[in-house]
Amino acid sequence: MTRRRLTIVSSLALLAGCPNDLEPIGGDTGGAEIPAPVQDVFDRRCAFAGCHGMGTAQGGLSLDAAASGSIVGGPSSAGIPMVTIGDICDSYLAIKLLPPENNRCGVQPSGDPMPPGPRDDPALQVDLALVLGWIAGADLGAGGGTTSDTAGSSGGTTGGSDTGTGGSDTGTGTTGP
Repeated sequence: MTRRRLTIVSSLALLAGCPNDLEPIGGDTGGAEIPAPVQDVFDRRCAFAGCHGMGTAQGGLSLDAAASGSIVGGPSSAGIPMVTIGDICDSYLAIKLLPPENNRCGVQPSGDPMPPGPRDDPALQVDLALVLGWIAGADLGAGGGTTSDTAGSSGGTTGGSDTGTGGSDTGTGTTGP
């Protein structure tokens, strides 16, 4: 668990130090759909009553699925866009998500980092890394994917040993059972 947390925190620090001249992946994002994994984070962490849900949008910011696309290129209270894909430091949302000690952007957010709650929660760190990665320009797919009855299954293996092929698992020249 400690290694995973270190990886996530290191990734966040790396993203915070990214130069401002990164090129966005996928071209123009004006009016873009928010990728499904990012919208899922918004739905779970932000877009509900009393926070940034439709009708109760704190600070005028709604992260509800019907309105969240407007954050790409949309205004913020800090005079920089809410989100500029490919530019963490020109994205107020990214600055609000970054832990203060990782903010190297020169823009100080008002209030506390978002979302509220314990910053050492591993699930929160994964969610923050996903949203910050998207803002930094990671291609997460346009508008998200689809689900099916076989969601999560793949043709391969995700660990364990491969005993059905009789091949080498160890790289030492021995063959499997």
